[in-house]
Amino acid sequence: MKKTLRYTLAIILLAGIILLITITYMNYKVIPEQVYKLDSKKLIEDGGFENFNEQVGNCCPNSESKANIFASKSNDAFEGDFSLDLSSSSQCACVTKSLLNFDKSKKYVLSIQYKGDNPKICNLILGDGICSPDKSFEETEKWTKYTTLLIFNNKSEGDIMHFYASSDGTKTVTNLYDDLQVHKLVSITPSLNSEDYKTNEEYVIKTNPTNLISSVCAKQYITTEGKCPVERLSDDGYYLVRGAPQVNLKFPWTELILIIVMMLIVIRLLFRKQVIKVEETFEYELKKGLKKFR
Repeated sequence: MKKTLRYTLAIILLAGIILLITITYMNYKVIPEQVYKLDSKKLIEDGGFENFNEQVGNCCPNSESKANIFASKSNDAFEGDFSLDLSSSSQCACVTKSLLNFDKSKKYVLSIQYKGDNPKICNLILGDGICSPDKSFEETEKWTKYTTLLIFNNKSEGDIMHFYASSDGTKTVTNLYDDLQVHKLVSITPSLNSEDYKTNEEYVIKTNPTNLISSVCAKQYITTEGKCPVERLSDDGYYLVRGAPQVNLKFPWTELILIIVMMLIVIRLLFRKQVIKVEETFEYELKKGLKKFR
C-alpha cells in the first residue's frame, strides 16, 4: 500500500475516532423521559396513626378457627409518638386507609415504614379489583421503608390501602406500621441543568432502566456511602431521587472496543515498518522460547 494512501486512511480513521469519542461523551448524560416533583399535600388522613381509634378488621373470615385479632397504638414509633400495632393469634388482623382526592389520571408515590414478624400490604384498586402492589415483607426488628409508584387506568374508581398481621394459630404475630404517606406527582419539564432542581426536594424520573441513576442533593441527605438517595420504584424505569437527577448511559463498552480497534489500525498504518519489525521480533522470540521447552 502506498504511503500517501496509508496516511489518508489513517487521517480518516483518526477523524472517526474523534467523532465517536465526541458523540459518546455528549450522549453519556441523558435527559430523563419524564420528571415529576412531589406535591407537598399528604393524601392520607392520619398517616402517622397518632389518632388511631378504629376497630380491627378480619381479612380472612372464612377460616375455620376463631379470630383472635387486635389493633392499637404502639409507643414504638418511627415518626411522632405512636405507630399502628396489628397483632393476631389466629386469622388476619387488618386496617385500611383510603386515598383522598382520588384522580385516576394522576401518578402517586406511596411510602410506609414497617417492622414485625410478617408485615404485608395490599393496595386495593377499586374498579380494577386487584391489589397493586400486593407486597409481603420479611421479618425485621428495624424500621424499614417501602416506597412504590401508584399508577391507575380508566377502570380505576378508588384506592384503599390494607395493612395486615396474619397468624395460622401457632403463634402470636405482631406487625407495626408508621409514617404512611401518599403524594401526587406533578409533571415538570425534563432538564439536564442541575439549577432547575432543588437539592433538598424529591423528584420522580422515568428513564431507560439500563441507565445509571444518581443525584446531586444537599449535604444532610448524603448517605454513609457518600451518595444521594435513589430508590427504584418500578422495573420499567421509574426512580425516586433526592435533589437534581443525574442520568448516564451504562459504560460504553461497545464504543470503547471500536475505538481501540480503530486506534490499532491507525498505528499499523502510520508505523507500518516498526509494527512489522515488532511482530517479527515477537514471532522469533516465541519460536525460540518454544524450542527450549521441547
